[in-house]
Amino acid sequence: MESSRTGKRTAGVVVVKREHEQLFVLMVTARKRDTWILPKGGIEEGESAIDAALREAREEAGVIAREQLATFLGGYEYGNGSNVLFWIIQGDFVLLERSHEEWNERNCRERRWFSIAEAFEMCEGKEDKRKPNTTEILNDLVKHMSTV
Repeated sequence: MESSRTGKRTAGVVVVKREHEQLFVLMVTARKRDTWILPKGGIEEGESAIDAALREAREEAGVIAREQLATFLGGYEYGNGSNVLFWIIQGDFVLLERSHEEWNERNCRERRWFSIAEAFEMCEGKEDKRKPNTTEILNDLVKHMSTV
């Protein structure tokens, strides 16, 4: 999916786990802000959107997952007119240790599990035109997870 205004193609992931019947979402800090976000980034030339989403999970959050674990969630519009395609990752994924070199952005990002309620709280008052509406993505996640 490509925007006619920006031409930028973007993909991201929502990494989830269940503990004691409660849903948790893995979020990372933005590079230069005290803001928690979902891992996402540009799709490189010749790369599929799902491959880009899985790469961003590894680079930004230190998560390694197979494509078979990914479920398409939807496309979300940025304020600048571009779209980001999001996948849900759940199940048998690997969280890399901070020292692992495949976690490219380990020195400039933190990662943390938030309950779904906490994730919504992290978004309150922090929505930004440059990123998709994280609340909308989380709402769609909750709807999807209630059907599986």
